[in-house]
Amino acid sequence: MSNLVNNNQVEKPVVKQSDSELSLNIKDTDFLLRLIKRSSFSGEEIEVGYRVIQKLGIIHRSYLED
Repeated sequence: MSNLVNNNQVEKPVVKQSDSELSLNIKDTDFLLRLIKRSSFSGEEIEVGYRVIQKLGIIHRSYLED
């Protein structure tokens, strides 16, 4: 397999997305929050997971207020 792919190649996107397409919208934050809710975390991931949930919650609530 390594004979077929040059390890020095850098993968580049076919089409570059604009910055507005890279931002999260309300459907994105809702999906991520529901996905995280159904997930399980090991001990070392709990703190990071908690911070991510807090940040997503803030973003999601701001979309709901608009």
